[in-house]
Amino acid sequence: MQSDQHSEEILSVLQSIEKWIKITSIPRVKEILELALPTTETKKIYNYSDGRSQKEIAELANVTQPTVSNYWKKWIKIGIVKESPKYKGRYEKSFMLEDFDIKAE
Repeated sequence: MQSDQHSEEILSVLQSIEKWIKITSIPRVKEILELALPTTETKKIYNYSDGRSQKEIAELANVTQPTVSNYWKKWIKIGIVKESPKYKGRYEKSFMLEDFDIKAE
C-alpha cells in the first residue's frame, strides 16, 4: 500500500516537472528550429526526415543526397533529429514543425 502511494506521489511530481520543462522550453526550441531551418529547402528536408532514406528525401525536396546527409550531420549535433529506431542509418525529426507554428512549405 505504502509503496503504491509513494509511486503515485513520485509520478505526480514527475508530471509536474515535465509540464514546466515543456512550458519553459517551447520558445527556445522554436528559436533553435528557426535558426537551423532558415529556408524552405531545409524545412522540407527536416519535415521529410521521418525514417525515410536520404535518397527518398532528396527526391521529395529536390536536392542532392549529400545535401540531406550534411544537414542530418548538423542536426544530430544540435538535437533536432534522432536516429530512427526502425531504420538503421536513417534519422527522424525530434519535433513537429506545426507544433511551433513553423510552415514546412
